[in-house]
Amino acid sequence: GQTSATVECNTAETRIQDGRLNQAYKIVMARLPANRQEQLRQSERNWIKSRDAGCAKEQRDAGVEGTLGEQMYSGCILDKTIKRTMFLEQYR
Repeated sequence: GQTSATVECNTAETRIQDGRLNQAYKIVMARLPANRQEQLRQSERNWIKSRDAGCAKEQRDAGVEGTLGEQMYSGCILDKTIKRTMFLEQYR
């Protein structure tokens, strides 16, 4: 019931926040010189891997499985996506 609904909500909000992140990324990329664009591109790829692995590790370390584990993982992904968007929005 409630745990599944939270996962669905986290997933829907992550899609929205991912759209914001992609928009912030495009804006930053458009104003950077080519050499810095490649640095940011690689940074973004590394961040995605780190986000996913970090959230999975948090879930494993907490020993949480099933729908509660999914809730924890999806909440972590959402939180880290919002923080990355804020980082990109302030990127210079």
